[in-house]
Amino acid sequence: MSYCYVGSQHRFPDTAVCLGHQNDAGKLWTAVANTQHGWVGGKARGDTCWYSYDGREHTTKDFSWLTAPHGRIVTVQNRGNCPPGAVCLGKQSDNNDYYAALAKCPQGLVPGKARGNTCWYPYGGQEHIANDFFWLVCT
Repeated sequence: MSYCYVGSQHRFPDTAVCLGHQNDAGKLWTAVANTQHGWVGGKARGDTCWYSYDGREHTTKDFSWLTAPHGRIVTVQNRGNCPPGAVCLGKQSDNNDYYAALAKCPQGLVPGKARGNTCWYPYGGQEHIANDFFWLVCT
């Protein structure tokens, strides 16, 4: 495997995946939140992870950074289904696998989670849905 997760309680990893940005916040890293609902993909900066679940944006300090050697994670435009090599974030309480994604939205390229033809991302206190997004794929 050429990607892994590093817990937020450790030093910030040099290989953390930073492919996202928000127009009002700058660079964002891909992360997975450890929640009562399972592992939920989201965005992180500093010691905070924002994730979307059940229509709302939530925050946590209990998360892991997605890490990969330089160039090992690429973006693949959504074409309706999960491509081979997509980075799995884990399962939520619905027992479905969710994958790392970047939503193309008015706010920028916001890290979130995807399954099928749908990407969910946190912004402004709410969970938003996008069909125009990139999958994060391990090369």
